[in-house]
Amino acid sequence: MKKITRISITIAGFFIVLSLFAIILIRNTEKTEGAGTNISGAPTEHWGWNDITGWIDFYGTNSVEVADEKIKGYASSSLGDISFDCASTRIGSICSQSNYKVTNDGAGNLSGWAWNDTIGWISFYCDNHAGCAQSNYRAYIDENGVFYNYAWNDIVGWISFNCVNHLGCAASDYKVVTAWVPSSTLGQLDSSTFDLGTSGGAQLNA
Repeated sequence: MKKITRISITIAGFFIVLSLFAIILIRNTEKTEGAGTNISGAPTEHWGWNDITGWIDFYGTNSVEVADEKIKGYASSSLGDISFDCASTRIGSICSQSNYKVTNDGAGNLSGWAWNDTIGWISFYCDNHAGCAQSNYRAYIDENGVFYNYAWNDIVGWISFNCVNHLGCAASDYKVVTAWVPSSTLGQLDSSTFDLGTSGGAQLNA
């Protein structure tokens, strides 16, 4: 009787350990499942530029993802990570300390703030400040997933997402390109032909 009890306890212990291992495996899978990027890996299609900090790599961290409502993850630079969303930093969510993000209106127009531990806040839209009278800027993504225009930081100045922001791309052909594209908000509808019953024609007023 004692042997049967010991065998039963041993088998039960084995299944408990197996269950715990399965739970850990599932949780680790859930943590890494969302990791990845939709930024282009092409050599000239994942770089931003600042005259002081130099190149900003949107692809190398494998974390930057453009979505309909915001940009997730973080880019790397000579000053460390540039974080676009408090919920998806290198150390996980820090939204309890500061709730920030770079937002996307779904049409590719960006606004809000990114963060860097060395230089602080990076603004993607002039309206984040008191308004756009002093400098009218806004970073945006076009219908091909290409970033344009600038972001602003009070310490290092302009951060460019595309070489066309300057005089051209002859000196350095760079840009940031994502697989995300804006939803179309424009369209055209041709209706059927209607006979209004008037030989000379008629004009619709409503």
